[in-house]
Amino acid sequence: MWGRQDPIVPLAFARHVRQALPAAQHLELNCGHVPQLERPGQTHDAITRFLR
Repeated sequence: MWGRQDPIVPLAFARHVRQALPAAQHLELNCGHVPQLERPGQTHDAITRFLR
């Protein structure tokens, strides 16, 4: 889970992680560095889907 406007760890780094872990699930949210505070509903839904 990555914030598209993350000023601390930019989205470009997420793309490196995606290449290193191609079998992992990757999700980009329209937020900054703290998706659980900035987009709590989307974060909850994504975690719930992952855990099922």
